[in-house]
Amino acid sequence: MLKITDNASLRRLNTFGINATCDTLIEYTSAEDLADVKICGSFLNIGLGSNMLFVKPHYRGTVLHSKIADFEMLDDRTVRVGAGIEWDDTVARTVKMKLYGLENLSLIPGQTGSAAVQNIGAYGTEAGDRIVSVETYDLKNHKKVVFSHDDLHYGYRDSILKHRDMENFVVTHVVFRLDKEFEPILTYGGLASHFPDRHALTADELRNTIIEVRRSKLPDPVVLGNAGSFFKNPVVSAEKAAALGAVYPAMPQFDVAGGVKLSAGWLIQEAGWKGKSLWHAGVYEKQALVLVNLGGATGSDIETLAKAVTDDVNEKFGIELQPEVRFIY
Repeated sequence: MLKITDNASLRRLNTFGINATCDTLIEYTSAEDLADVKICGSFLNIGLGSNMLFVKPHYRGTVLHSKIADFEMLDDRTVRVGAGIEWDDTVARTVKMKLYGLENLSLIPGQTGSAAVQNIGAYGTEAGDRIVSVETYDLKNHKKVVFSHDDLHYGYRDSILKHRDMENFVVTHVVFRLDKEFEPILTYGGLASHFPDRHALTADELRNTIIEVRRSKLPDPVVLGNAGSFFKNPVVSAEKAAALGAVYPAMPQFDVAGGVKLSAGWLIQEAGWKGKSLWHAGVYEKQALVLVNLGGATGSDIETLAKAVTDDVNEKFGIELQPEVRFIY
């Protein structure tokens, strides 16, 4: 069933809590609903707005919002999940079903469809590691299209569906293949220190610990508007990393495919921005990677802060940070 609202508020549909509006909001509960959607002009498909920033107070176009909430077992290891289900509900449900592989991604805000587009990641795992396929509806050609894992070209916080020329493909379902045996991944973010005996560790314990750690470091969007990690961790050449390490011996560095990953949060902190603010927008005092709405911030305020942070990091380290958050104008 379609629900159509003109001149709609988007405040509940973005975790920054920006008081933005749009020409028309269309909420849908099934893939079949999308066959009845006719759009002229600009449009945007969003989940909970957990990875975007409405820069202007009004979006001149149509916003689509998924409420597809079906959950289906395809076999004893494979689940098909509606794009409108909140991501952490998907993680909680699979762990309860004793299907494993998503627990390190606990408490990441957003919907399941958005997780597949963004290729969310945390603590050494990414959603794309477990995605078999993504089902979409092509609004331009009015047909269902399925993308295999290989079709999606997953990368660091990226997939083919994130590119602007693919915006007509609206995610309706995500298919995951999970494990029946629990093998904890504790190689990232100091997780291993929480569990002296990894052999006795359960998925519930790992999930609960990750939730506790995230809550201790990251603000609740309901209390303090934010989109989680605002910037991507930059990947630089080994030569660049070595040169920086010689000047800044304490700089965290991680070898990855294609180079060396640096900590954007550390770079921002060392540039002097941790806990600082501009107008109603600030850098979170406990985690410099997170920009926050201190109350009454506009999208433009957040954008201005992000530019100031980026400029100072670039001036100090010669590294231009790239936003993980999508800017909507």
